[in-house]
Amino acid sequence: MRKLSLTTAAVLLTVTSIGAQVPKLEMTRLRQRLNLPATANLASALGAKLPAGPSLKVYIATTKGDPTYWFFVESFDKWNKKDGLSYGQIQVVSDLTQSDVILVLYRSRERVPHSSTTGAGSIPGRTVSGPLLARPPLSESLPDTQYSYLITRKSDAFEIAYRDVVPLSYPDLEVRVLNQLKKRMKKR
Repeated sequence: MRKLSLTTAAVLLTVTSIGAQVPKLEMTRLRQRLNLPATANLASALGAKLPAGPSLKVYIATTKGDPTYWFFVESFDKWNKKDGLSYGQIQVVSDLTQSDVILVLYRSRERVPHSSTTGAGSIPGRTVSGPLLARPPLSESLPDTQYSYLITRKSDAFEIAYRDVVPLSYPDLEVRVLNQLKKRMKKR
């Protein structure tokens, strides 16, 4: 029983240390996407309310050539016509420093190459042969991932109010973050 407890504790420590690295890498990538210095204060405040006021200034962290950018612009126009008077207008700004909220949406593809010593057709300590196994090592990839965030900006501090990390195969990716923004607009 004691061996089982020690083994369980060792596994939990390993999983915890691996899990702790992922958010650090994610935050590094997020800072890079927003062109923020490594010293920028970027904190988690999941569930935080959006700033109150008659309008909300939103910076869309994509390029204007990206169809996603135009999806959000058109969606905000529809919101302003239908719900803007009741819940506040959404105004798109072209500079992050002018924004109340930053909407970030990006995709990432991770590549994990096979080791050349344990590629397809080889098993450590065994010789394997056959026509189907005599192929070059594969380049395996993890699933494409989508990251989306709603980040509130207060002077030089940034708070992540919403974070969603899903496989790219999830349907209606842009709609997920848009619905969160609308929901939070109604609650502010």
